[in-house]
Amino acid sequence: MNSLFKKFLFYNFIGLIILAMITVALIFFSNQYQLNKRLSQINNQALMIHNLLSSSNLLRDLEVGIDSKKIISKLEIKNLSVLILNENMEVLFDTKGYDLDTESFEEENYVTVESIDNVSESKELSNKGKDISNRLFLNNDIFKKNFHKSLQGEEKMFSIQLPNNKLHLISIFPIKHAEKELFIVAHEDNTEIGNIMGQIRLNVLMGVLAIAVCLIIFSIFLNYVILTPIRSLAGSAREIQNDFKLKPTITGLDKRTDEIGDLSKILNKMLKNLYLKIDNTENYSADLMHEIRNPLASIKMASEV
Repeated sequence: MNSLFKKFLFYNFIGLIILAMITVALIFFSNQYQLNKRLSQINNQALMIHNLLSSSNLLRDLEVGIDSKKIISKLEIKNLSVLILNENMEVLFDTKGYDLDTESFEEENYVTVESIDNVSESKELSNKGKDISNRLFLNNDIFKKNFHKSLQGEEKMFSIQLPNNKLHLISIFPIKHAEKELFIVAHEDNTEIGNIMGQIRLNVLMGVLAIAVCLIIFSIFLNYVILTPIRSLAGSAREIQNDFKLKPTITGLDKRTDEIGDLSKILNKMLKNLYLKIDNTENYSADLMHEIRNPLASIKMASEV
């Protein structure tokens, strides 16, 4: 790698690799930071709901069948859905109002035709609710694993990537009511934020690509403006070395007005001075040989006589 151009390309390549690694790390940690930040917010909101339910009669109101709209109005938070599950992962309450099975809190001691119809209708609605896209995460293995940990009283917050490219952020809070274990599941469809982050990632990658293209163009420009004249200057110096007797000079580059042109002019002056000194030395040597030759010729002629 003796060429400056190759060295410059190599260093640019190393710089691009480092830049790509920094970009990937920046995107990854930025996504994790945004994800953890939103999870913490959801967890805090779930804690507020937990405290509200613990310090109010909403669960009792839900049990006795008070209008669910009143309860939803107190639990509803913008962009956040809240489910109340029992320990069998059955949905007892949903702020989206998909279903409400009050019998999950307390079984009736008597059976009526009206209650049978209500139970059938409630179960039918519950079965329909299973197909609602907003609850697809309930069948996810990650959710089930964290839900089982919540059975032991642990508070869990996590995210789930569904096959339909939806990202759900979930927080689970255990709560007791009438000696029953219930679970507050606060969840949010974060797909829109994920799409925005994807667009940001695309913009960052496009920026890195633009930087890479600019570096390549700059490398070519550097090779044309600087390295090519230097290469030509080296070739002229090589020609001078190989054909010194003809007293060649550097031509072409001395017409430039930049530093390379100044260097060419200085080298040409040095060459002219060098040629002048060589000529002077040769003339002096010729005169010296002439002066030495005359006395020797006189001595030779005298000896022959």
